[in-house]
Amino acid sequence: MEITRKVVTTFVLLTALLECTIVAERSLAAFWAWYAYSAPYEGGGHITVGLHAQMFFYVLSGVLVALALWATPEHPKWKRVTKCSIAIVASVVLWWTGILLSPLASLRH
Repeated sequence: MEITRKVVTTFVLLTALLECTIVAERSLAAFWAWYAYSAPYEGGGHITVGLHAQMFFYVLSGVLVALALWATPEHPKWKRVTKCSIAIVASVVLWWTGILLSPLASLRH
């Protein structure tokens, strides 16, 4: 059972890092759109994101945190990995929520 928990904890960490990379790329795209279109069009650009994709993002983030909490091995080193994974997911969710609430993004239904 301990090996399964280590595999799940590693999977959660890698998935959290992938989620972080995707959010960083989309954030850069949003900032670039704002910069590129703000002066010529006097309103600023934005990115368009799908509502269902955002719901999936938040559900996936919740599942990742639940998996991390469920699968934490007893060794202190692995507990640090779990805390790091949860911190990454929480930071990414807060950052992306800020982007979605700003004029940098608009939701598509």
